[in-house]
Formats: sequence, C-alpha cells, structure tokens
Amino acid sequence: DRAGELAVARGDLAAHRDNARAALDPSVVKVVLDAASAQERLRGTVRDRNFLAVWITLFSMTALIVMAGGLTGIVSFVVHQRSREVAIRIALGATPLSVIMAVLAEVGVTTLCGISIGLLVGGWLSRGVGHLVFGIVPNELDSLAATAVLIVVVAAFAALIPARRALSTSPADCLRM
Repeated sequence: DRAGELAVARGDLAAHRDNARAALDPSVVKVVLDAASAQERLRGTVRDRNFLAVWITLFSMTALIVMAGGLTGIVSFVVHQRSREVAIRIALGATPLSVIMAVLAEVGVTTLCGISIGLLVGGWLSRGVGHLVFGIVPNELDSLAATAVLIVVVAAFAALIPARRALSTSPADCLRM
C-alpha cells in the first residue's frame, strides 16, 4: 500500500510532477494536489499583499486630496461669512498677521478635533484590517504621527488661501455690503 507517500525533489517542478504521476498507480491516485514551489507560493502571496497596499495607498491619497479641497471650501465659506468681522478688525487696527492667526487658530481647533476622532475610529477599524497587509503593524505610532502632521500641514495651507483672500478685500467694501 503506497497511500500517503510524499516526494521531495529539487529542480524543474514540472518534470518531477510528470515523473511522479507516471510512477503512481492511476487506480489508487484519485486527487493530484497542486504542486508548486515555495517561491511560487510566496510570490503569489506577496503579490496579493502588494496589490492591496497599492490600493490602500491610492485611497488614502484620494482621501487626503478630498479633505484638503473640502477644508478649503469650508474655511472659505466661514471666512466669507465673517468678512465683516475681518473688515472691522482691520479698520480698528488689527494687523494682517493677527487676522491670519485667528483664522488658523479656528481651523486648528477643528482639525485637532477631526484628528482625534480619526485616530479613535482608525484605531478601532485597524484591528480588523491589520492582518490583511503583510508586515504592517495596525497602530504603528510613527505612521499615525506622520499622518496627523500631514493633515495639520494640509489644513494650515487650506486655511491660508481664504484668510489671505479676506485680507485683500478693502474694509470699506466689506462694510458697504
């Protein structure tokens, strides 16, 4: 009885597979398992993981771009709504730097709240996704800190655009509206 035999061979896998099939009794062998080298199996696994990592990166970059555009739109709207306040501050002698700092402070508070909520939700969701990406720790402190810093920088630049636009309008024009 030759049931349960295992053959280990080096070299050309296809040739060894054909030799093994010829040596085995066809009436006994009903199922031929997939014969592949360890390198072939590892290559397939790594390829799948790399594909997933590329898609996650693309979605992350898209989310960052959408966040920057949305934040710019929201800050533009808020600054436009407060243009009379900005005009009165400038008319009363506020420096352009103090107006920009006020806008940045407001955006900073909102951004930090968003980052805090994002870290909490992301930490909770990463437990379920962490096993899908090879070699990545779900709550890696370095990547979380880098992401938070990147979001703060993007938010600051997104806030500067409407703040500078509000400063370029004359106080007299804003007060006439």
